[in-house]
Amino acid sequence: MNKGSGFGNRVIGSTTNGHYALKINMNTLEVDNDLGDYITPEHVHYLVRDQLGLNQTEQGIKYALGVSNPIVI
Repeated sequence: MNKGSGFGNRVIGSTTNGHYALKINMNTLEVDNDLGDYITPEHVHYLVRDQLGLNQTEQGIKYALGVSNPIVI
């Protein structure tokens, strides 16, 4: 990833004491079990593709990941 990008060196998401994922608000990145969503591998891949500028390419559209509520960083 880009050096000094500002989105590194942090953790997104949280779990219970039993290691079950908690829902997060994709805009604030805070725990929000009422209105949030679970982070999935698709969210991570979408974010990586977005940072590389691949989501809006012909191949990115052809092989869309189906993420309706992406993580905002």
